[in-house]
Amino acid sequence: MGNGITSTAQTKKVKEALDNLDIAVFCDPFVNEGAIITDKQDDVYILPAATQFETSGSVTATNRSAQWRSEIIKPMYESKADQDIMFELAKRLGFYKERSR
Repeated sequence: MGNGITSTAQTKKVKEALDNLDIAVFCDPFVNEGAIITDKQDDVYILPAATQFETSGSVTATNRSAQWRSEIIKPMYESKADQDIMFELAKRLGFYKERSR
């Protein structure tokens, strides 16, 4: 959920690591750098995350400033808020109850 692959000093090593994964899952509103730089042809998934306009709540920037965002529109198509995607993954992978007490 969000990444800075192109801002990493060792992009070549990141690409090699992505190419060697059995499965690559990215979560972003748009196709991100990770999905683009890998040479993988299969088992690359992009989960449709909602944009900042489709969610509400607090966010913290890299400079540690906090902001509150209000939902402007409902999530479009199949996109979901980050926390909804993480909860759904946890449920499907079988550790939701263990981690959500």
